[in-house]
Amino acid sequence: MATSSRKLLPYLSTAVAAFLAASVVANPEPTPVAPEVAAVAPSGDGAAPSAMVTSIGPTWGMVGYAPGHIAAVPQPFGYDTVVDGETTKRIFLSFGAQPDVSTAASVFYTATSDDAGQRFLTSEQTPWTALNMVRLDDGSFLSIEFIPEWIDTTHVTIRTWRSTDQGETWQLTRGSYTAPKPMGYLRVWRGPIQLASDGSVIVPAYTEYASDTRGSSLILQTRDQGRTWTLRSTIIPATTDFGTNEVGMSYTTDGRLTAVLRPDNAPQPFDLRQVFSSNDGLTWSAPQIVTGPDGPAASISPVLVLQPNGMLLLSYGRPDNHLLVSTDGTGRTWDQHAFVFGNAPATTGPAAIMGSSGNTALTNVESNRSIFFYDRCHSNNLCKPYNEQYSIWGAYVDAVTPGTGKIDVATKLNSGSATVSGSFGPADPVYPETRPEGAFDGSSEQHAAAVLRAGAGAPSMVLELDQAYSVSRIGLMLGSGEPRSATVQLSMDGTTWSAPVVTASGTRDRALRYTNFTAQQVRYVRVTGPAGTDTPVTELEVYAADVDTFENDAVFGIPRGYTDALNATTTDVDLAGSDSRRSLRLFDNYTDQVAKITKVTPDRSRQVTTFDLGSSEWNYRGQFLFDIKGRSGTTLTNRWHFMLTPGSHPAPGAGGTPGVATLSAWNGSSWIVVGSLAQPIVPQSWRPVTVDATLSSATVTIAGQSFTTNVTFQSATALAGVAFTSAGTAATGNTWFIDDVRITGG
Repeated sequence: MATSSRKLLPYLSTAVAAFLAASVVANPEPTPVAPEVAAVAPSGDGAAPSAMVTSIGPTWGMVGYAPGHIAAVPQPFGYDTVVDGETTKRIFLSFGAQPDVSTAASVFYTATSDDAGQRFLTSEQTPWTALNMVRLDDGSFLSIEFIPEWIDTTHVTIRTWRSTDQGETWQLTRGSYTAPKPMGYLRVWRGPIQLASDGSVIVPAYTEYASDTRGSSLILQTRDQGRTWTLRSTIIPATTDFGTNEVGMSYTTDGRLTAVLRPDNAPQPFDLRQVFSSNDGLTWSAPQIVTGPDGPAASISPVLVLQPNGMLLLSYGRPDNHLLVSTDGTGRTWDQHAFVFGNAPATTGPAAIMGSSGNTALTNVESNRSIFFYDRCHSNNLCKPYNEQYSIWGAYVDAVTPGTGKIDVATKLNSGSATVSGSFGPADPVYPETRPEGAFDGSSEQHAAAVLRAGAGAPSMVLELDQAYSVSRIGLMLGSGEPRSATVQLSMDGTTWSAPVVTASGTRDRALRYTNFTAQQVRYVRVTGPAGTDTPVTELEVYAADVDTFENDAVFGIPRGYTDALNATTTDVDLAGSDSRRSLRLFDNYTDQVAKITKVTPDRSRQVTTFDLGSSEWNYRGQFLFDIKGRSGTTLTNRWHFMLTPGSHPAPGAGGTPGVATLSAWNGSSWIVVGSLAQPIVPQSWRPVTVDATLSSATVTIAGQSFTTNVTFQSATALAGVAFTSAGTAATGNTWFIDDVRITGG
């Protein structure tokens, strides 16, 4: 039997709203915020550059129909594909469309996004779902149905759908499963994994045996793509005093499987339990209560995702929706907590768990970013206070590791400003993401890699960066759990190479491993595998110690290492970064405040500050101000205070002459014009800026044109950083972008 997955039904509504939550280094106090209400941008100081930060960013409506049409319990599955030369995630998002009662027939719809979850434009009713979906080594998709066909108490038929054409058509297989003893029911629940050891597919399930009064969570396995099923293990033994059902499962950075389970009749009913397996789910450790920074996690629907950068995320819900983060990716400790969403109509009684059903999900979309999926309310009584307005929503989760100088190699390769060469394997028609650029695409999926093909000698690849950087940190991931070896070397000329700064020997990588070392000036990075062995380089990240790139900062949060921020955050929307994806954005739409941010550095007698400056289409309304900070005793001052006036710029095709852009310096009482720019400030573009300053003289170079002045503002005995500010409070509609900030000198 085959069914097409291309019958398109337009959504009736897709609401988009953004609320910005402050980044968390530790556990924040949960503050329920309705997504319709836009919160102000975070203000104050960013975290330290060495901090691991988790931030819940904007939320948006993914699926929404007219009142009364159910859309609840999100079930996403994402896989890598290549669109316009860039690796991205294609995401299937299934959701329930029936009342949550045992007598209701299952009805599922599936929406599809081709841009990593930013837009779900169409949906259709499907017999298969993304709840239990896995992409096999042969490129096909396997989707296992949640509810098996009942034969008798020990025999069921597990229905499995398989697609060999990227989800265009699906074939149904009915597979047999015989339970070890009579069951009351069986449910197959979320997150199948294909094992590298023998190709088996394992998937969590849960049941309640007729001879027991509690639920049991299981691992089922198939070695023949769903034609037959066997019991691999029971996750928690029968000697415990509580039962379990729903399971979230993932590998950890130390190579084990971990599973988080929902108890169904524990002494503390909703405290999630966690176990570990060192043998791919054959046996499991004794269960422990999942404990976050503020105590046990009491909830349902646990889902685990290991990001490529090694941070392990756990989503769960009811009441409300929450996220825990294991910053080292082992799952041994849960260091950070973030409240995501809650809209219960009351704080006590049954209504305290109404609103969102608490059925959550996670999908990774970048090395340091995932999407948290949730519903706003569920069937039965949970949606009646909201006039039966069901919908599926998502929120960005940015969970970032230390290091603020991550170089966006993928964007530079796509623009041609960086190149990669080496002894690579041929293109894979099944997996287009298997290519040289696959080592830099932010994905830790098995086939999203650059495969170094063994030849006469040791295979290698060489990355040539767009310029020299002071490199001090490398992230490397080899393969996907099998033992791999490689070295990483650095060079300025591509001929003379350093001793290895990274040596991986037989590592079993499930995520990136990071190595810090003394900074070196670097233009070339070489990865070399052992002779005679194909070596998949799944991910390679390069970090500079001398530049703030904002690529490893939480989007819509204050970048680390910056202070005194107001209306200034990291961004990846509006205007892309300067040959990168992310930048720092200042936006001023207020008549009673400006946009501002400061970076304080150690005292210097001479300071050279470079940055790229980008402008929005409205910048002729206001100026851009930048200060070279000074220090007088213990007081931070503004030694140099500059203003760039862009001048008006006509719309494309409108005719007219652009206004003259000028640079001025403030002397404490008036602006002194330093010079006029030969080229206009063109909206939606970038230009380099350099300020070479001492205490008595400063030279400002903008797009190659230099201006020197001795007009100072406040007294100082040393120079100590930089500040960026929008125009005064009278001017609004003013947006500026800053990228690649370097501050050096003596």
